[in-house]
Parts: sequence; C-alpha cells; structure tokens
Amino acid sequence: KTLTAPYITTVAEGIIVSIMDRSHLYSCNRVDTSLFQVTFQDCAASDCEVINEIFDNTDIMTAPIQLFSRVHTIKIDRNHVFCDYYSFESTGFFCVHIVCVSEFVAKANDEVFKGFTHRDIAVRWTSSYMQLAFRSTTPKAIQKSMMPCL
Repeated sequence: KTLTAPYITTVAEGIIVSIMDRSHLYSCNRVDTSLFQVTFQDCAASDCEVINEIFDNTDIMTAPIQLFSRVHTIKIDRNHVFCDYYSFESTGFFCVHIVCVSEFVAKANDEVFKGFTHRDIAVRWTSSYMQLAFRSTTPKAIQKSMMPCL
C-alpha cells in the first residue's frame, strides 16, 4: 500500500505500484547540481527478472529485443521535477525515472524514500474527482471546473 492509496482509484494505485516496483531496475547518476541521468541497468539473464520473464514467455522469443539503451534526463528545480520521458504530461503519473532519482537523493541524505503523495499525480486519478465530476447531483459550476482535467 502506498501513500496515495486512500485518495486515488484502484486502477491508479495498481499503476503506481507497478512504477515503484520497477525502480530497482534503473541506475541514477548525478551530472550537475540539479540534473540527473537515469538508465536501465545492464543485467545478466540469470539475475534479471525482466530478462527471465522474456525467456519464460515462448510467444515473445521471436520478437526483436533492443540492443541499445536510453538515457533519460531528470531536472529538478525548486518546486518541480521534470523528466524527458514526459510520463506526467501524457498519463498524469510520475515515471520510474523520477522514482529512481528520488530514491537516489533520499539515500544520499541517509533517508528512505517512502513514495509520492496523491498531490503528485494528476487530479483525474483521484477518487474524489471521479465521484464529483460525473455525479448528476454535482453543481454544474463544479462539473465545468473539473472538465479541463480530463
């Protein structure tokens, strides 16, 4: 259970848990005071769960597997974190790269990263939004103010 669980929909919680669970598969390097680079870790087939999952699925054995890696850049300013993956802009969720940087910074400060709150995701994933935006008894002014969030 994450910090967001009491406030968001079940689907959103499942997506967040999936994002958080994948963060250990990435490595983070600090390249400037407010700039980080995150890459998928190279791992041997024997100890990498993603590779093992691919090898266990016979349907996927004939599909091409990428032989390159991407480097994602994360920039932190006073109030925001930006990733060139643009997950928040498209889905309303933080990406695994931002989770990796957050864990990296917390570890550098001898802290444990507990996760993000419901204020760190788009309002469209909150259960209160889903309840108020589509209920027929909600005043039209409130419904209208919530429609841009879709």
